[in-house]
Amino acid sequence: MKSRITRNVSLPSELGDLIESKVTSGRYPSAVELVRSALRLFDEWGRSAERQLQPAMEQPDGR
Repeated sequence: MKSRITRNVSLPSELGDLIESKVTSGRYPSAVELVRSALRLFDEWGRSAERQLQPAMEQPDGR
């Protein structure tokens, strides 16, 4: 079983409102699930961007 780490974060009211609206709409069961999903997508996006940039980074002249 994976261990869990608890984190408390402060968000601007706009992001808090966005979370509240997504949870209230039923799209996510809780703020925790929304944040987990967002972080997974952010990680996936970052890895995809790295894969796309990798061929350019492997060029000897950096182009």
